[in-house]
Formats: sequence, C-alpha cells, structure tokens
Amino acid sequence: MKELMFMHDDNSLFVDYSLDAKDFLRDNFEVDFVSAEDSIYIGLYKPFNSVFFEFKTPQGSDLSFDINGSSLSVQDETRGFSRSGFITFTKPESWAASTINGVEAYWIKINSANDFIIDFQGVNLVFSDDNDLKKESRNIDNLLAKGDSSFIAYQVAARDEIIQTLRNGGTVKKVNDLVSNITKWDILELGEIRQASKYLTLAKIYFDISENVDDKFYTKFKDYEGMYGAAFKLFYFKLDKNDDGEYKQEDDLILNDIEIVLV
Repeated sequence: MKELMFMHDDNSLFVDYSLDAKDFLRDNFEVDFVSAEDSIYIGLYKPFNSVFFEFKTPQGSDLSFDINGSSLSVQDETRGFSRSGFITFTKPESWAASTINGVEAYWIKINSANDFIIDFQGVNLVFSDDNDLKKESRNIDNLLAKGDSSFIAYQVAARDEIIQTLRNGGTVKKVNDLVSNITKWDILELGEIRQASKYLTLAKIYFDISENVDDKFYTKFKDYEGMYGAAFKLFYFKLDKNDDGEYKQEDDLILNDIEIVLV
C-alpha cells in the first residue's frame, strides 16, 4: 500500500482507519483511546519524516512517540492533538520495517499518558498549513467557506497541483528499472516546498471568492499566483527518485528547471 496507514491498537484488537484517514475532505473517524492499553500506529511503505493531522474535534493529550521500540523526538505542531498541524521528525538511520496487524511498513507508535476521544478529519500529508497562510494574510479566516473550520481543501488542492506540475515537467522516479510517477511522499524536505504551497493555497482561496477580474480578490489571486511561481523555482530540491525514503545527493538532488506558466 502506497498511502499512509493508521491503525488503532484497541487493547490488542486492531482497527484499521487507513481509508478514512487518507482523505481530509470525506469521512471523519473517532478514536476512543484508553492510555493503559491502547496505541496508535502510523505507517508507510518507506521511511517518512512528516505527517499532517486534521481534527474535527481535537483534545489535548500527553503524547509520546517511538520507532522500533526506541523513543522518537518530534516537532509536534499539534500540541499533543490539541489542534491541527504537522508532526515532523528526523528519520533514524536505524529505522527498520516491521509488521503491525499483518502489514509490513515503517511504523511510528504513538502512546498517550491520558485517555482521550478524538474525532479525526484526516491524517495524511499537505505541504503547508493554515498558520502559514496567517503569516501572509492575517485576516484570512474571514474568508472561510460556510461550514468549513479550516482551509484544508485548498491545501490539498495546492499539494496536488504541485505534484502534477512536477509530473508534467518530466520528473519521475525509477525502481528496479521501472519508471513511475512521483507522489507527495517523494518530497524529502517539506521546507523546500512549503513557501510555494502557501502562496498557491492563498491564490486558490482568492480566486475562488473573486467575482470578476476587476475586484480586489482577483488582484490578490494574481499577486499570490506570481509569488507561487517565483517560490517554486528552487534551483535544487531533494526528491526521492529511487523511492527508498533516504536522501542520497548523487541520486536525489535535482535541478528544478520546470517552468510555471501563469495565465
């Protein structure tokens, strides 16, 4: 399976929420966690270093993380599942695939010192978050669509467009002489693409609320679209071209000569 997996170890009875977790925009799922007997496992077919958690109803928890039985230090922007955000970390060189609930993957185990009931909207990957948007546009929350509590839909759209742009530019990966399309999990350093994602997300928001080419929102759309194009033109960036989750400069550091055409 090439997507992130989410398993709830409910007192040794595993519940697989991977399908629900994959899509931020469809089904949410509730996890009733008992600290004395439960764990959460997040896994992927190759080593990874970033996950985004979107919550419908968050609840602050005292979390701990480990890989292969060893403690993992993370940067937890969710503040213990109290808000949506990234959890990022440095991939341990010793990280080995293991089998959880019959599935072999690179797993992170999450425990909590306290019980919680949390409604997850999705657990997957985007390239920027709403806090990034607020750094650029302080009143951006005033533009939330009716019924929305975040801009996750636009973040997902920006992520998908960035990956499609790389694909259209001829960027591929090769495993055992087989060529395949890159995916979001092949971006090795989130920080290299985060600025571009922020500007593209803002451009999409302002384009969506614009009513004609003469209004201020269309002007902001054009401004942020141009800023996205400039931010995307990294001279080099790290891409997992052999799909092993590891960075090797001779294989994975590529020249970005992809042109962004703005209309």
